[in-house]
Amino acid sequence: MGLCAVAAESLGGQIRGGDVTAALDQARSQFAAGRYADVIHTLNADAGSASNADGLLWLGRAHLELGDYASAIRALERAVALSPNESEVHRWLGRAYGEEADRTRSLSLAGRVRVQFEEAIRVDAANIAAHRDLLQFHLEAPWVVGGSDRRARHEIEAIAALDPNAGHLARAAYLKEHHDVARASLEYQAVLDSGRPSIDDAYEAAEFYEQVGDTSGLRAAIDAASAINATDPGLLFYKGALDVMTHSDPANAESSLTAYLAAPSRRDRPTAVRTHEWLGRLYEFNGSRAKAIAEYAKVLALSPGRKSAKDALQRLGRN
Repeated sequence: MGLCAVAAESLGGQIRGGDVTAALDQARSQFAAGRYADVIHTLNADAGSASNADGLLWLGRAHLELGDYASAIRALERAVALSPNESEVHRWLGRAYGEEADRTRSLSLAGRVRVQFEEAIRVDAANIAAHRDLLQFHLEAPWVVGGSDRRARHEIEAIAALDPNAGHLARAAYLKEHHDVARASLEYQAVLDSGRPSIDDAYEAAEFYEQVGDTSGLRAAIDAASAINATDPGLLFYKGALDVMTHSDPANAESSLTAYLAAPSRRDRPTAVRTHEWLGRLYEFNGSRAKAIAEYAKVLALSPGRKSAKDALQRLGRN
């Protein structure tokens, strides 16, 4: 039984399934367009969707995108209570706990992150995204809340058994966390050479190559993503970053990065912080000091502790 059907049944037939489905379809379209406040309005305005596990999932995800972690947790906890055997609601609740744990430095919440990821896998052992989230937890969390290098390696094996490319990406994430850039690069290259990466796979590789400054790797990842969807907004960011890195086409770099800032923001896409920083580097390379300072200032407005932006402003004589 699907999430919509479960919710409709739990409400004693008070809601017609078609009405709930229409509201959910509208909310999904709004989410894809980056209209997260509209998602919340749509779902809260429809009593059926607001009491529906699938609706609560999207409600929670919209709150997450807006940085309202407490509201996300409330919605997702209700979703889990309604549909405890749906893997994705556990996974997203784990993510919401993780964001709030980071914000509040709460060890008790951090412990709940692992529990929810493990529950997502218990419900659906083939949920690769849940395995990846649990892997990342073990890589980043201290041992006091359950982080474990041994368990991280176990998750890599589980992921590789489900999908070879996902296994390469999992090993790359592990190696990157352990600062083994050379071996991580080989894992990402194996994904790009497989002939069947998804666009998300290509972007994961692109992010790595962008961060380590590997222009040939980044170009290969861009080519792989372009072959799948040449109009995806993420390409604007990575093409702009590559142009800045290679100093090949400043005008195109500026156009790409500026256009990317106008695209809907999403947690699985490069952030505005990174985009403004690339624009700052572009203007700095070109000798446009005032523009560079303005971009680095935007970085610090969004991420006050970002050392690279502080260093750049100091370098430009602006503290």
